[in-house]
Order: sequence, then structure tokens, then C-alpha cells
Amino acid sequence: RRRHTRYISVTGVQTCALPISFSEDVGTSFDQTKVAVTGGTAAASTTKVSATVYTLVVTPTANTNSGSIGVTVGAGAFSDLAGNKNAASATLAQAYDTAAPTVTITSGTTGTATSAVTYTFTFSEDVGTSFDASKVTVTGGTKAASVTKSSATVYTLVVTPTAASSGNIVVSVARSEEHTSELQSH
Repeated sequence: RRRHTRYISVTGVQTCALPISFSEDVGTSFDQTKVAVTGGTAAASTTKVSATVYTLVVTPTANTNSGSIGVTVGAGAFSDLAGNKNAASATLAQAYDTAAPTVTITSGTTGTATSAVTYTFTFSEDVGTSFDASKVTVTGGTKAASVTKSSATVYTLVVTPTAASSGNIVVSVARSEEHTSELQSH
């Protein structure tokens, strides 16, 4: 007979590389100091991909469920090779989600488990296909080979207590960087 216990911890943040394109060569007149960024923090430099394309890496604001990075370049911030100043840019927007999903683990069994226990994993948001039985650690029992997806945010897993033993069944989901941040282009 085993008792069941549950634990969870997930967190993290990623970066986003945003392309900045020009209609013609801007020489060396453009760098990250010419860019205004909202919803995140720009890297200390840009990367020149070609004469007309640069990349700016931005780290989105942490722990935000639904944010947007905004990148703009003001009028007169740089010039072409002939010395003509630029017009103001449109805002480049990049949606992001840096809030780590949380999960609540519950079971359909109260008290002492004498047979298989079905654990339910309810996530705070859709984790796509990244959650499977390999993400679950079980002590004091044997987990099924796979989880069952009930909805975009709910999964179940059957755990069978270790035969002829007593103690606790402990079910946990380890901290996982793959559940931490989604960058969505719009």
C-alpha cells in the first residue's frame, strides 16, 4: 500500500532574433543605438547580415503570458551611402509568451492506493506535443509507457504501486526548459 504525493517546477526565458531590412545599403551608419525597443531588452550590438539586412537580438520581458516586442527606428537615425537620412520605420512587432506553464498533478485515489492510480496533469496553457511520459518521474510505482492527452492542457498517466510494499508513490515533473517560452511570429 502506497500513498501518493506530487511536485512540479518549470521556468525560463528565450531570445528572439529580429530582422531589420533596408531598401538600400546604409554603410556603417546603423547600429543598435538607432533602435527603440519595447517589451524586451536589446542586445549590445546588431549583426550585419548583408548590406541591407541586420539582425537585432531581443530578450523578451520575463514571466509574461502574452507580450509583444516592438522595434522602431526613428526618422533621421541613419543615412544611405549618399547621405540621405531615413524616414521613420513602421513598428516591427513580435508576439511572445515567456511565462512558464504551470502544472497541477492530481489523482483519482484518496488515502492508500491498492491498485493502479490515474494521475491527471493539468497545465496552465497548451504545451503542444512536448509533454510525454518521459517527463514524469515516479518512485514507489511503475508508470505507464505513455500519457493520454484529454485536451490541450490536460493529460493522464496510470501508475501502478510497487507490489508487496508500503510507502509513498511520488509523481513529479522535473523542471524543463522546453516548456518555458514560445515565440510566435505575427
